[in-house]
Amino acid sequence: MHCISFNASSMMKNSACDALRNYCLHLNLSIVCISETHANDSLSSAEVSLDRRYMVFRKDRPNRKGGGVCILVRKDIPSIEISTCILKSEVIAVDLFSGSSHQHRLVCAYFSPTGSSPELSLRMRQLCNDIDMIVPSHSPLTLVGDFNLPNVDWNGPVVGGEASKEFIFHSFCVSIGLTQLVNTVTRSRSSSIPDLVLTTQSDLIIDVKVMPAPVKSDHLAVHFDLLRPSLNNCNSSILDFTKTDYDIVSLNLSIMNWRQLFIAKPSVNDLYLLFVNHLLFLISLFTPYKSECCSSLESFVIRATKKQMGSNALDCSKLSKSLKKASRRLRVSTEASLNINDAKAFFRYANKRLNMRSGVSPLEHNGVTAVEDDDKSTILLNYFESVYVPPMDVVPTFASQTKNILNDVSFNIDVVHKKLCSLKP
Repeated sequence: MHCISFNASSMMKNSACDALRNYCLHLNLSIVCISETHANDSLSSAEVSLDRRYMVFRKDRPNRKGGGVCILVRKDIPSIEISTCILKSEVIAVDLFSGSSHQHRLVCAYFSPTGSSPELSLRMRQLCNDIDMIVPSHSPLTLVGDFNLPNVDWNGPVVGGEASKEFIFHSFCVSIGLTQLVNTVTRSRSSSIPDLVLTTQSDLIIDVKVMPAPVKSDHLAVHFDLLRPSLNNCNSSILDFTKTDYDIVSLNLSIMNWRQLFIAKPSVNDLYLLFVNHLLFLISLFTPYKSECCSSLESFVIRATKKQMGSNALDCSKLSKSLKKASRRLRVSTEASLNINDAKAFFRYANKRLNMRSGVSPLEHNGVTAVEDDDKSTILLNYFESVYVPPMDVVPTFASQTKNILNDVSFNIDVVHKKLCSLKP
């Protein structure tokens, strides 16, 4: 899975979400970890879900501006949030699953550098204690985020006394077996590495590299690949039903010897399924595939994103500005193209921006976490069976409300034909 971790350094507004969406689509990112989101109730999780492609796990800083952490997990990856509501630090944790046996805990954290030395040391101890509470006992842990520890040399001795925040965090990482994998400067105008990727199983993380962030920020983004059994990627090609050759489909249906085909199917349900399956087969046979096309403006955004990724981190601010402007124009043009007379299209777009469907998240039953659909449906079925009350055999009687009687029902062939012809193809 291709993952990214970066510090947003500012409020994740709509334009930033648009830029991030194009960035994630271009790189086919599986997981996005964001620290210092500055998010609050004015930004809905549906907007951050990047057109509902990702599950959103977030923890905003309460009662004051700044801070906040967020993890986006692509929806085809089974995931479940670990409760961090009792933790005082800015930490969010998610368990990732592959099948019922493979589990990997991903934690995103942010440590603010503001405050006196005693205050920073106290908050760092709190952060380490909070992370220690969610360290898994039998599965790998990966910890990412902005920890603002410029004086830590991960390949040498720690600068500072035992009461310093650097010593406290470094000692904690050693005690639980975390290895730090980022060796490149991650801040544009400094020589420090505030953005870290730490893991208890370093062979699961490969190809760690620092690149420009997808949004305007003075921090760079850390890309890395998390090794797990691969999951099916979404196919970018889909059937183009507007170009289906329905005449050929109809011709095949008309010349089909249905009597011979149906002779071995005694059940009405079997007959119906046979017809539907044959119809779907014909439609798929005579329907071409199409790729998800991009508008010229969207193509420009993708090209600009690719160009920014290959540019020098120190001179990409101008490119970031143009990318942000193009993303805003793309959003405005999309909304301007909505037909105000088509209420259905308008509410479909609005719901996509405001709401998100999470589906059925992993379920825990008798100490076992079910992540596969078959296992989840079995748990739900067993529960519904346990609370189901069979109906009584007594059939209630209802008094007749009218004296009128319908003696005959006729189906006129011409009327039926006329109604069928008026249906949409």
